[in-house]
Amino acid sequence: MEATIPTCRDMAERVTDYLEGALSASSRLGTRMHLFICPSCRRYFDQMRKTIRLLADAPPAPPPDGVAEKVIAAVRRDPQGQPTGD
Repeated sequence: MEATIPTCRDMAERVTDYLEGALSASSRLGTRMHLFICPSCRRYFDQMRKTIRLLADAPPAPPPDGVAEKVIAAVRRDPQGQPTGD
């Protein structure tokens, strides 16, 4: 298996696949080789990791005003759109 070292532009396109573990073994090896020699891409990948971690830890945004009431009203209706009597 021969890994080719990708360009910085290639790295920007594969950051998500790399972080999700979706690259082939040779692509993963080439990516790691590039990260070893390129401080700019290492910094970019680290920023992406931190962003993903922060977004995963953030609470979901509340729904806009009135949305919760509309969902509850829709759930209380039968398939013909008529109230169920609750």
